[in-house]
Amino acid sequence: MKDKKYEILKGDNKPYYCNTVYRIKALKDFGDVKAGDIGGYIQSEEHLSHTGNCWVYDDAVVYDHARVKNNAKIFNNAEVGGYARVTGDAQVHNDAQIKGLAEINEKAVVRDYAIVEGIVEGGAIVADNAKVLDTTYVDSNARVCGMATIKDYTHITGYARIDGQAIVCGESVIDKNTVVDGKTYIEDGLLNKSQDYVTIHPVGEFNASITAFMNRHGEVMVSENKGDRFFGTFARFERVVQGRYEWDNYYLDEYKDLIEYIMKFFHLDD
Repeated sequence: MKDKKYEILKGDNKPYYCNTVYRIKALKDFGDVKAGDIGGYIQSEEHLSHTGNCWVYDDAVVYDHARVKNNAKIFNNAEVGGYARVTGDAQVHNDAQIKGLAEINEKAVVRDYAIVEGIVEGGAIVADNAKVLDTTYVDSNARVCGMATIKDYTHITGYARIDGQAIVCGESVIDKNTVVDGKTYIEDGLLNKSQDYVTIHPVGEFNASITAFMNRHGEVMVSENKGDRFFGTFARFERVVQGRYEWDNYYLDEYKDLIEYIMKFFHLDD
């Protein structure tokens, strides 16, 4: 390519995992980059396009089979590896890690200590210590933050926000203005508003966190301690509780109060 916008500084390199990455230096003005500016690290010219205003800043690293194109920007100590693609006007900041088959595009932002393996696009933001794993999809103006984790085939869209220590997995779809936070656990849920789920904590002798939510088939599901102690329909949960505390009226009464609350919350007693 004749019209290169940067050069690799072969003398300024460092080992990175099983690779060697090299500093880059701008050869001309483009975007907010000036000729002579020193950038971050890339493994080769295949990793950062010479077209558009894309750039790797500071001490950020792009390596392995990853690619940065168009007007995408990688800042600070962020790393982009695996087979990841960062394109469009997307930005990756701070100590964020983009890995696996991740795709960050359009005007999406990933920052702080977030880890992304899935797809983040539109005006979506992934921040703090959040994890977007597997083949998950975050788009529109959705936000995943706090210590939240989404995984499997989950889709977060609209203006939805996943926060706190929430875990959303399976084939869940969280849409519109729904806020999922706290110690909530949603698996195969379909939430179009915050009133489609409720989390109660602590409950019982193990201070359990219990989430009741609507699934994709219109059923009320219950998860107890992230599904480790119980996961199933509300009707089955009632039967399990009755058998579990048959000889312990103290905790049986506590769970009966919980069951009554869930019934009223979802209007199951109508």
